This record gives sequence, C-alpha cells and structure tokens, in this order.
Amino acid sequence: MKIILTNFLFVGALVSTNVFAKSMAPEISATEARILVPMNGTTVTAAYAVLKNNSAEAISLVITQVKPFTAVELHETYETAGKMGMRKIEKVLIPAHQSFELKPGGNHIMLFDPTDELKAGEIVDVNLSANGKAITLKFKVVDRSETSVPSHH
Repeated sequence: MKIILTNFLFVGALVSTNVFAKSMAPEISATEARILVPMNGTTVTAAYAVLKNNSAEAISLVITQVKPFTAVELHETYETAGKMGMRKIEKVLIPAHQSFELKPGGNHIMLFDPTDELKAGEIVDVNLSANGKAITLKFKVVDRSETSVPSHH
C-alpha cells in the first residue's frame, strides 16, 4: 500500500507541475511583430503582427502605450458601398486558442508622433491590457520595403 501511495503522489506532483507550467506561459504571444519606419516627412506609421491567445478563455486586448509614440490607436478596416475606410476601435476580442492578425490593408495599430527617430532593427515595447492585466510584447522596427519579419520560435 505504501508503494502505491508513493507512486500516486509522485504522479500527482508531475500532473500539478505540468498544469502550473502551462499557466505560466504567456497568455498572448506575437509573431511577425513589426513597426514600419515612418515615411520621410511623416509622423505616422503602423504596427502589424499575428497575436495568438494561448489561454483557454477569450481575451480582450487594448493597446495602452507604445514608446516613443505620443499616441496609439487600434484601427479596423471596413468596406462600405465599395469604398474602403478605417476607423478606431477600442479593443480586439481574441477567442480562446485563436489568433488575430494585424496586417496591411486590414486591422492594424496606428502610431502617431514619435518623440525619437526610429531606426530599422530597433526593438519597441508595445504595452497592452489583456483582460485588464498589463502585458508587453516586443515589436521590431523594419524598413517599409520589408513586408514581414521572420517568426522567432
């Protein structure tokens, strides 16, 4: 009986450790996370990424701050009567274990009035609120000629 109980406790410890390790994984991850260098003479640019919800519940994402930009907005692209437009949205809802793509011509993050010059290769912190919890994702600054950045796994 003692041997069986010891084995049971050992297996229980393994299971609970695995559950704990999974809960420590980031709830939101980003691949192809990039910010375009603003065009010469402009103070506006955009950020793109594929955002993945790694949790078992839907996550409401709100963009809170992106330094060195003084303002940041989440935009969605829409079509009305054959014309494309964009409008500000407050948040994005990503269902459990699903991804949400921020891409050129689609939903994206607009960045306004940087206080410093951005250079290709720099890493910028994008601060978000995920269900009210502050998180930070790293975005790479890229030249406009680069349509995407390689995923980092």
